[in-house]
Order: sequence, then structure tokens, then C-alpha cells
Amino acid sequence: MAGNLTGANSAEASAWLPDVLGVEQAGHSWRFALQIGLAAPVFSGHFPDLPILPGVAQLHWAGVFYRRYSGDARVIRGVRRLKFQRIVGPGERFELSCELRRFNELHFVYVHSDGERMSTGTLLLQPRTVERVTPDALPPGHTAGESTDAKA
Repeated sequence: MAGNLTGANSAEASAWLPDVLGVEQAGHSWRFALQIGLAAPVFSGHFPDLPILPGVAQLHWAGVFYRRYSGDARVIRGVRRLKFQRIVGPGERFELSCELRRFNELHFVYVHSDGERMSTGTLLLQPRTVERVTPDALPPGHTAGESTDAKA
């Protein structure tokens, strides 16, 4: 996806998200009616002559909307059973359904306004934690405060 939202203000960040036209929630399921703008920056460079919504944006949005409306602070640690089934362009309307099926699995489905599936998958969630490195957790030959990254 073109651009970097690290340190972006909320107006910049929200320009990368589709407009929320409606939200429904029942139990551990959410349904979002969404529309992506004609000039949304998410299409920038993907591709100049035929703008296509990047798949990574769909994954990101599922996590963002789930966290925003559920209050769950967990982060995405992986994806399972990911399938992209339809190209999406600027200005299109669609629905995102998210369902927490297990404690750490969020199933999502994007459906175009014409009823055709756009994509499906399962996001694997994990707690947002800060890991502490203890001396006994370091690889042999390393000390606390020393980088364990491979040198080029």
C-alpha cells in the first residue's frame, strides 16, 4: 500500500479508511456498511491506469473496524484461509462482516453491494504486550542490552 500512516494525524489516517454508512452488532458479530471514496489514497499507485483496492487494506480494515467497535485492543498476529474473489475499485459500496469465532480468531467476509463476495479470511489475534527479555531467555553468547539481530 502506498504511503505510511506511522505518526499520521487522525484526519490523514481516516482518509485511508472507507466511510462507515452503518453498523450492526449482535453478540460477537459486527456488520459494517462501507463505501470507499473515489480519490481515497489507498488506491495511489495500485495501479495508475486501473485503481484496485489492495488486499492488505482489506485485512487492515477488518482489524481496525473490529477493534474500534468492539473495544478489543488485541493485535493481528497472522491470517488463515485468506481468499480474494473480486477486484474492488474507487467509489464502490460493500459490507464487512466480522465474527469472533474463538477467543483468538476473527472471521471476516467482504461482500460487494451486488451480493458478490470480495474476500474472506480469519485474522489471528494476540494480546498487545511488551515482551521483557531476561538473561535466561537470550541465545547463548548474548548479554542483556546486546542486539540479537543478525548483522548484514
